[in-house]
Amino acid sequence: MRTNSTKSFHDLMAEVIEPGLCSNCSGCVSFCSAMGYGALETGPEGEPRFRNPALCIECGICHLICPETGLMEADTRARLNSQAPMGAVRNLTFARAKAPEVTCMASHGGAVTALLLHLLDTKQIYGAIVNRREGIHRKPVLARSAKDLLLSAGHYPAVSNGPALLGELYQTLSVRECAGSLAQGWLHKVAFVGLPDQILALRNMETLGIIPSDAVALYVGLFCDEAYQLGITEQLRLEQAGKFNWENILRFTCAEELKIHLDDGRVVTPPERLRKKLSMKGCSACTDYSAELADISFGGLGAPNGWTTVVVRTERGQKAFQSACGTVLEEPSQSLRQRQEAQRAIEGISRRKRERAAGMRQEQVAVSGV
Repeated sequence: MRTNSTKSFHDLMAEVIEPGLCSNCSGCVSFCSAMGYGALETGPEGEPRFRNPALCIECGICHLICPETGLMEADTRARLNSQAPMGAVRNLTFARAKAPEVTCMASHGGAVTALLLHLLDTKQIYGAIVNRREGIHRKPVLARSAKDLLLSAGHYPAVSNGPALLGELYQTLSVRECAGSLAQGWLHKVAFVGLPDQILALRNMETLGIIPSDAVALYVGLFCDEAYQLGITEQLRLEQAGKFNWENILRFTCAEELKIHLDDGRVVTPPERLRKKLSMKGCSACTDYSAELADISFGGLGAPNGWTTVVVRTERGQKAFQSACGTVLEEPSQSLRQRQEAQRAIEGISRRKRERAAGMRQEQVAVSGV
């Protein structure tokens, strides 16, 4: 496969990865893996890198679909009728899970987990690419059961490489089980839960009509102002600043700021100077706060305590949400004013994030001399 692009992963390294603009969305790795090329992989910190440069056919797709090059974004947004300041909005409401076993593990209202449980139970999806916390890290998994989904409930403020897992699974099942019911069942019925840049990368693939985007039946987006590098060093910094041990963390929440909830009832809010040290540099170049290109987006901003803000964006997202309401999800009695205030809050942070990204890119141009 070749495109009109004259760029390759070497250019992506020079223009995006080395300057620190990469958000570790792993879209490039996802496509390369799904195609079976095997030229790219994710590194120990989640960064894309060459696995074997000799296997690269220089098709240019990795450079084309990258959220940070911006080459596909206008076409993708036009296709999905997504416009500033916060993308397409069919409905903005609040919801929470009815089941206590979900809400007790949730960061906010547990709406994402409840929705996925319902879609899996009613066979509207085969499984979901979600993130599971393992110690201080976050690992992408294909959740195919209620147990898998419950183990992955709750927010964790670090990036994991869900698109890379999607690409790997796509290639594995396509090659080994293309004639079997497993591949036929999952290849077009997977929900993908991810951050804004991850969804943009996959939507760019969808615009081009390339794999593995055809496996995704529903894009579930998560609000994200910034994500964090949480290695051993960062863990120790947080523990020292908050005077707690990592094993005592119950959950994380992140609406307007990161909060760490502990089993002794304390809630620790890391100081801004520490959060800035922990945040991924690439987040400063990202323009999307509310996962504007998802079918349905979720977050804590603007929601009443214990509830989740829900932004329904597409017909597909509306169908999924409506099927869950009244069964596994409940909505509060809410006024138009509450929903308008939530939308204004999301629009405000969305504008701020775009302005921050513009400043970051101007700085990069000044440094590079381009």
